[in-house]
Amino acid sequence: MPLECMDFPNSNSGMCLLTGTVTIKSSQEWLKKLYSSLPVQLERFVQVFSPQNVGGAHHLAWNAYASFLAQKSNSLLAKKPEMDFLCRVAGTNQIPLAQEKVGIKDGQKEMAIVW
Repeated sequence: MPLECMDFPNSNSGMCLLTGTVTIKSSQEWLKKLYSSLPVQLERFVQVFSPQNVGGAHHLAWNAYASFLAQKSNSLLAKKPEMDFLCRVAGTNQIPLAQEKVGIKDGQKEMAIVW
């Protein structure tokens, strides 16, 4: 799976993008397993989504940077930065619409992870 990392301008933060193919039988079980395997002290958010409606790594990087800035200024579109990011990637401020557009679904084969 290809891994690409980028630094945010004028900050000590950045994002990493991992893309690949996997068959997901149950998205809820798969996500539960993924999140339980992450270190508790992870300072960044993690978001898993479908890459089908994404314009590329720079599209993701700018959306992650926008979420990073929104969190710093207390102006997130959602309560959690990972949902803010998902909304920005989907181009909406409605969480259900974002999940419908770019959320992973049962039986999906392509996915991307940002952290």
